[in-house]
Amino acid sequence: MTQFIVDRNSVQNELFNVLIIFRKKPTVALVSDIAGMYLRIKVPPEDRPYQRFQKSEERPDVYEFSSVVFKINSSPFQAQSACS
Repeated sequence: MTQFIVDRNSVQNELFNVLIIFRKKPTVALVSDIAGMYLRIKVPPEDRPYQRFQKSEERPDVYEFSSVVFKINSSPFQAQSACS
């Protein structure tokens, strides 16, 4: 299941391309903690069952994330739609 959720491709620009842009044209850069940003975006209670996880095989307890999870396919899109 994890191989379907974890995204191997990045939506954001590659670091090399960003550095080339700064080299060609001086611009202003903003730096932020995007992992912390995802934790601030709350998931509605009716959508939380879609973000269930099991902590370990030994303990069959099932949990639900109440905020957006970092490093899954839909995270960048959820963050962009929440910020706009």
